[in-house]
Amino acid sequence: MKKIMINLKDWLNLEDNKKFADGIKGLSIVVFPALPYLYIYNDINSIELGVQEISIYNSGAYTGCVSMEHLKDFSISYAIINHRENKVLEDELFLKKMQVSLDNNVKNVICFDSENELARILNLLRNENYKNLCFAYEPNEEISTGNLIEQIDKFNEKLKVAYSNDYELLYGGNISSQNIEDFNKNLKVDGFLISRHALSIDELKTMIYLVNE
Repeated sequence: MKKIMINLKDWLNLEDNKKFADGIKGLSIVVFPALPYLYIYNDINSIELGVQEISIYNSGAYTGCVSMEHLKDFSISYAIINHRENKVLEDELFLKKMQVSLDNNVKNVICFDSENELARILNLLRNENYKNLCFAYEPNEEISTGNLIEQIDKFNEKLKVAYSNDYELLYGGNISSQNIEDFNKNLKVDGFLISRHALSIDELKTMIYLVNE
């Protein structure tokens, strides 16, 4: 069964999040809400919960930060790192974010938007003994299915060299109910990172059905 991850970014307000949370009860998905609304999803047993950003600090005198120590109160399972809208350009900061997650048994979803960026990340991680990592390809522009298949195959080759089969690769490029069946059939990926088109519960349920029928 392929993973379905939903990045809610900063779209939904309080009431919208309550409605969304009510609509996804019973669905087996991973949800990344905006930070103030994590508590709304905390008691939904069918889902796993993730965060869109993490602090490298433990709790303490760090104004504006939310530590993993506090995020763990919400049973966090995943953390997004290096999303194209929130790049981590400093190597040391990238590694610190990864480590603080792993130290707290939180799995990273490492985003990249190009072959060059994946190469940079793999080079950065080459001396670290990380296992069972999750990568998410989110291109900055739409790619034809043929070129996308070729790209995904290249990424899998590079990841297999680095991690054998001990990794997951997700795709997250403007996914909707109109294209997810084609992507699911043709792309060698372990799941999908979906954003805007998952805001409609009906559309989300359709996508889940098309992936897992």
